[in-house]
Amino acid sequence: MSNVLITGGGGFIGLALAESIAARGDIAVAFDVAFPVNRTPSPRLQFVRGDVTDTAGVIAAVRKYDIHRVIHAAAIVGIAPSAEMATTVIRVNVEGSINVFEAARIHGVSRVIHMSSEEVYGEYATPIVDEGSPTFPQMPYGATKLATEHFSRAWRNMYGLEVINLRIACVYGPRLPRARIPKILVDAVAAQQELHLPEGGDSPMDHTYVDDIVAGTLAALDHPTHPFDVYNLGTGSAPTVFDVVAVLKEIVPTARISVGPGEIKHPGGYAMPRKGALNSQRAANVFGYRPRFDLRAGLSAYLASVKRETG
Repeated sequence: MSNVLITGGGGFIGLALAESIAARGDIAVAFDVAFPVNRTPSPRLQFVRGDVTDTAGVIAAVRKYDIHRVIHAAAIVGIAPSAEMATTVIRVNVEGSINVFEAARIHGVSRVIHMSSEEVYGEYATPIVDEGSPTFPQMPYGATKLATEHFSRAWRNMYGLEVINLRIACVYGPRLPRARIPKILVDAVAAQQELHLPEGGDSPMDHTYVDDIVAGTLAALDHPTHPFDVYNLGTGSAPTVFDVVAVLKEIVPTARISVGPGEIKHPGGYAMPRKGALNSQRAANVFGYRPRFDLRAGLSAYLASVKRETG
């Protein structure tokens, strides 16, 4: 049995990771500023309120709960927030990460998994990117993730701390909080409401179901030795928003949703860099990552979950 600290453990991906870690018999210590009111802790799933910008608080949590390994998922996410409050995003995403690395170093934690992002690639140089592709993040969020990867290497070089960076795709599934694709489309279908988006249909993106990201992260956490410190986790395909709409209408033929042509714009009018698919072959070769959900299976599971939650 292992004690695992999950920073951002009250969030979309962090809580999914914490629940899976507890379900398999380990102790999951979810560390976050807040937790969903409809989730309760248990002996194997501890909720600890704290902020990664509080150095002493992070160190104290690692010490108190005798943490063996860390999954660092805490971050301010999203393009618009990162542009509109860049200094805060840098403080949380970069300085907070350094606090996590320091706490791990001080208490001899064996491994840290950093949940990085495909946003480090910025505008994709090719339709499919691998870990050696150019990294030119175009917005502060992606820049903080790439900076954190570099700081993780500094801590490895200086102190021998093992940090594995997982560049995850555009993750979707139950409890996704942000109003973006595909959530807004799935919510409309589940509620039997009309939704007609004026633009964005041509934008390709590697949409990856949350269960696959959880499985890949835990496989990376458990793998005995890593020959690399960075891995992509995605599906290897990049359906457009047109494709997402078409699949949802196949699942629910009465769905009243549509999207116009063009590229997606983020809230605030920020243009989304041209994206594509993540090549995850390195993760497949090293720790056996293989996504189980294609777009249809993932959207079907997501839609079923939303319908259960909403009655």
